[in-house]
Amino acid sequence: MGAEDQVIALSWGPLSPEHGTDALIEGVKVAADADTEVHAAIFGGDETSIARYEAKAQRLGIDQRVHLLGTWPAARLAALLTEADILVEPSTDAGLTPPALFTFLASGRPVVLAEREGRDRLVAPGVCALTPGDRLGIGHELAELAADAELRSRLPASAGDFVAKHHGHTCLR
Repeated sequence: MGAEDQVIALSWGPLSPEHGTDALIEGVKVAADADTEVHAAIFGGDETSIARYEAKAQRLGIDQRVHLLGTWPAARLAALLTEADILVEPSTDAGLTPPALFTFLASGRPVVLAEREGRDRLVAPGVCALTPGDRLGIGHELAELAADAELRSRLPASAGDFVAKHHGHTCLR
């Protein structure tokens, strides 16, 4: 992506407003305006939705920071997550449990999760960056995480412990 020595925020899933794609791209603009070097690697979507969001990034002047990379199979998601500095689940659908949330939390990477009613039941405080699912909430979290390497390392440790304790095989059994 040409983003060496930059902070990579990765998102995986369908591309649409209700899945938070607009808020994420606009959030990258907010983070860029805050002088942070955040790039978004967004996986998912078909050619039409990718073209639409590429045009949006270009209109916002951040087309060099937003990388729409097409589909990626769920079976190979773990390999993809190791390439990111931050994982983002920006979905704005209140009834949708993010499909990869627990995979994200167990990945060893900090997670930015859009607030929606009921999502606070899925994660404990301090496990991830639970933020308003709009451009400002996501943008400010990306900027804060990009600027604070210690925070980027603290959140994943808390998330890993949380997933093992509350969502692991032994717990569910």
